[in-house]
Amino acid sequence: MSTNIPTQAFENTSLGAKIYIQVPAGLENLVASSSPENVFFGAVKHTLHQKWNPAFRKAVVAALVAHTGVAVPSTGKTKKNRKGEESEILITEAEYLKLVLNGSVVVSGTTHTVPNDEAGLPKTVSEADYLVLAQQAADATPFVLALAEEESEPDPKFTAMARKILGMVEAGSIGSDGNPVTEDSFITKWSANNPGHNFDNLGGFTEDGIARALEIDEKRRIAQISTDLI
Repeated sequence: MSTNIPTQAFENTSLGAKIYIQVPAGLENLVASSSPENVFFGAVKHTLHQKWNPAFRKAVVAALVAHTGVAVPSTGKTKKNRKGEESEILITEAEYLKLVLNGSVVVSGTTHTVPNDEAGLPKTVSEADYLVLAQQAADATPFVLALAEEESEPDPKFTAMARKILGMVEAGSIGSDGNPVTEDSFITKWSANNPGHNFDNLGGFTEDGIARALEIDEKRRIAQISTDLI
């Protein structure tokens, strides 16, 4: 990096260490250190990797299930949430795509095959039809830049609050509205108060995800208070 470009410390976590690296100070200096084309490419690729691709994959699988009538198979394994409730672990999106394209797929030594339709033919999808479905899913998946606050390391105070919320959910505690605190109730209230944010993008209903959500909510409330005073 040129010594003429102003820099600022940027917090990064890697291999369990929180470190600070010097990066160009602000967008103008970032562009000056490279080029508008490179900055554009980096921002788009980052958002595709972190935010758009996961949403697109879910949309494609949903479209394939609707098109073929073939549900995503279970691996035969289960996982437990914090309440101890078990749920099935399904095969991956890539494995499911192979299944409906080829008629079968081997996952961890187990062969999964598609059922036959009424005519006795496998319920597969042609590559041509798949590409059409994929483009339709892409058209329906908006491109929205990944927000820094959706990927940031949560402040410790919000992490502590998130632990309390997870504990309340696990214990079935009653919230301020007189109803039990649940994952759904928290996400519903948070989403209503923080339009423009997608809770799933924060890391889901996990300690980090809830902590980021709480931090975003606090920033919103501070902004509202400031506005009320002027």
